[in-house]
Amino acid sequence: MADPTDAQLVAMTRDGDAEAYGALVARYQGHVYGLAYTLVDNWADAQDIAQETFIRAYVNLSQLADAGRFAAWLRRVTFGVAMNWLRAFRRGSFEQLNGRVDLDSLDIPDFRPGPPEIVERRELGEAVLQAISSLPDKYRLPLTMFHLNGLSYQKVADFLDIPLGTAKSLIHRAREKLRGALAPYAVEEVSPMVGEVFNEHKLPAEFPRKVVSLTEMDELTSAWWEALAEAQTANEEAQKAEAELLDAMEADIGEMPEWARQVKGAVPEWGFEICSHRWLEGLDSLIGMIGDEEFRPTAAGRCGDVPDSVARQAERLALAAQRWVDAGQEAAEPLDEEVAEWLGEPTPEKHEAARCFVELVRAAFFGPEEEMKTLAKRWRKQVTADGILERVFYGDGLDGGLESRCGFQTLRRLGIYLRIIGGDDSQLEETRWFCNTQMRHVLRDDPHRLYTTLGYLWGWQAYLLGHDEGWLQENKPEVAGAAIHALQGVSRAGAPTPLRRWLVASLLSTTRFWHQRGLNFAGAENAPAFARDVPDLAAALRG
Repeated sequence: MADPTDAQLVAMTRDGDAEAYGALVARYQGHVYGLAYTLVDNWADAQDIAQETFIRAYVNLSQLADAGRFAAWLRRVTFGVAMNWLRAFRRGSFEQLNGRVDLDSLDIPDFRPGPPEIVERRELGEAVLQAISSLPDKYRLPLTMFHLNGLSYQKVADFLDIPLGTAKSLIHRAREKLRGALAPYAVEEVSPMVGEVFNEHKLPAEFPRKVVSLTEMDELTSAWWEALAEAQTANEEAQKAEAELLDAMEADIGEMPEWARQVKGAVPEWGFEICSHRWLEGLDSLIGMIGDEEFRPTAAGRCGDVPDSVARQAERLALAAQRWVDAGQEAAEPLDEEVAEWLGEPTPEKHEAARCFVELVRAAFFGPEEEMKTLAKRWRKQVTADGILERVFYGDGLDGGLESRCGFQTLRRLGIYLRIIGGDDSQLEETRWFCNTQMRHVLRDDPHRLYTTLGYLWGWQAYLLGHDEGWLQENKPEVAGAAIHALQGVSRAGAPTPLRRWLVASLLSTTRFWHQRGLNFAGAENAPAFARDVPDLAAALRG
């Protein structure tokens, strides 16, 4: 079939043709990515949303009544995934956009940088992105889609379901507005410059294949995705109900002391993520602050927190790999022998992949922020089919994993990559999707995280309900130790006050979200019954 229609590709996908869905992904990846970026204004998040959108669309393809309307349906799926992401991780932006963005009716009737003495290229690029972000959505969205992946005016018009002339007019007006915004930079031609800035953030060439491979994974079956989607929806609905009750509690507090304001501000908007290295240390720090009514700055437990011990161990792995490359050097420590065993007999291709490993690890842990991305782009250009580097950049790739090096499986993942370079692909699937893979395997690799956190949740729930340690020992024996620790910690300042109740309830809400999210990804049916017994914060606050 030379140029199949959307309807034909949808029909072929429903019949089990994975390549047909790959063709749909390739056809619409730019549209979805552009819409996601317009909504969340962050390249990395937009790429994650684009990936989840295509997986969600694959799982729910049976719900598409008119296969010829795939583009319009995919637009709504993208919007839904993006709004769910905003609601979970950026509630302020969600409240600002919810109900105010209508994608069905937008209400609309050779690069030459500036002279070096006026502005440096990097500064100009940042100014371009800032100017684009300031555009109204009805201009920003078609402009982004047009330039991000070189889509034609017709493809932009078709995806947004607007006339071709309207699409051209919107993009033209967007450029005019950008020209005005960039006047201080002496910009003459807006279009080539926007194209070049967006070109730095294009989806990787392997994106369609990556999405299709995710839909084909034995573990990540359609049934699993459907169950996960249902559980995530229920979790989000619970969060929404809890947020309303917490807002009401906060309104009743009155004037808030500075220590409490700082403690609440110390909790990330989306809470402490269960996959971070020092997850429990972060929670313990908040318990101590609430119990002592005193703010103490701490970096533990947050997304992005990489302990020095992890960085040092990563450096040892890189040094061991470098000594293996530099054949003839004696082993400096036992780890050298272990890494040499993983890498096996040297070959030129292995040496090349090992050098890639060393450069990216050193840059990620000890280099400037952008160095690792620059190196990764260079190494990705050397990827060839069925080569070792192709496996190094499979799925999220080594660089994707290093961007999420705050995850508790980081060192284990680095060991997997060294074994992959040595020829052992038995754990290759675990490099597909770093953050979500950690969530999926938290029960397998570190169940202590879930069980101890559950104890904390019940300790805080007991505090809100007025229960004592005896109640926890009798009713929650499997997690009583952790629960009592959490209860004692927040009770040190004495009897509950509205202020401390609100702080504890807020901490319980965000922590419950991540505990439940861990269960959802791991498959709640795989956890023991006591681990699935999660406190109902909303019921406690209403009671």
